[in-house]
Amino acid sequence: MYNIVYNDISPSMDDLTIETYNKIAEKYAETHWDTHSMDKQYCDFINFLNGKRLLDAGCGPGRDTRYFLSKGYRVTSIDKSKGMLAEAQKRVAGGDFREMDMLKLKFKAKMFDGIWCCASLLHIRKSDAARVLTGFNKILKDKGILFLSLKMGRGERIVTYPDGNRRFFSYYSEKEIVELVERNFKVLKVSTQSEKQGDVWVNVFAQKA
Repeated sequence: MYNIVYNDISPSMDDLTIETYNKIAEKYAETHWDTHSMDKQYCDFINFLNGKRLLDAGCGPGRDTRYFLSKGYRVTSIDKSKGMLAEAQKRVAGGDFREMDMLKLKFKAKMFDGIWCCASLLHIRKSDAARVLTGFNKILKDKGILFLSLKMGRGERIVTYPDGNRRFFSYYSEKEIVELVERNFKVLKVSTQSEKQGDVWVNVFAQKA
């Protein structure tokens, strides 16, 4: 279990997470590169897909982008962290990496067959989450597939880690995230998984309604 401290949130802290990821990008990439823990999620996502064009929304250092490229998918990858994008460009040959905010998507309607959003919506304030999902719905093709992975819990807060780095998180119960997703999508599958450090993740697979 991480030794973490929870702090109050203020509007001035909105860019804190991006600043942190810029600073820790190289170390984060080194410790978050193994894909084996995601094998089941990859398999389920691919089985639901009907098409080859994907968006990796909040791609970080490019781990998942690399996996999907290796399987023959055409992937566009976005992130707000310049540091993470720099790591991704170093590590993933042939990747299409772009600096972009999930709240300000710059894509045409019905452009993607699938959106992979792994451990990134959790850095969006809950008051903005519905806007992100509406944007995802717009750029997905009819019957397109969305994958979300979020930390289970309640509320939203700034978390301070033992190394002093701080990041913002929104936490969801399974019921809460399903109800949010169902505003724009048909939920196909929900699963949970636990990690050694104590985090529990909820994974949602959904289809554009």
